[in-house]
Amino acid sequence: MNSVGHMAKSGALATAMKELHERLKIDDDEWIERPVNSLERSLILAMKTIANATETEQGRATLLRSAPPDGPACPVELTPDLVGFDHCSYEGYYHTDYTIPSLYFDRAARKPGDSSKFDLDFTYLFNEDENNLDYFTTGQGIRVLTDDAGVDSSGESEERELKRRKAHGWVEESSLE
Repeated sequence: MNSVGHMAKSGALATAMKELHERLKIDDDEWIERPVNSLERSLILAMKTIANATETEQGRATLLRSAPPDGPACPVELTPDLVGFDHCSYEGYYHTDYTIPSLYFDRAARKPGDSSKFDLDFTYLFNEDENNLDYFTTGQGIRVLTDDAGVDSSGESEERELKRRKAHGWVEESSLE
């Protein structure tokens, strides 16, 4: 899987470098602004991708859900076409946590009648809660190795270091409380 955090950071770097080159009047087309340059834009792009899923005679493979009336406020300003949809979760017949679902081994040309949708998650793109490790590992991304194959924790706050260590399983849950 490509890390959304990596794409967002790469996009942010490309945007900043393009702006720097323009400011310094450097003629260089190397830095192309990318559509994903923040996790906020990643959420919107992910929701738009799912909203535009192809409609087949068997239905869509992924679907946005309506926002629950008592659900949390979206931390990102959604585009008008996404307002009213749940920014925390969606549904799909393919789950990214299953490399090859057993359903894919069915020889039928059509989706089996007993196939069911998975509850899928968007919160890795915006929810910074310390218990949402996917935000830190996949959304924001964490550096895993350095040149000496050690962990790079330079400039990290103690709280962030504990979260990173927890994400890697290097710290017991009880030591974080």
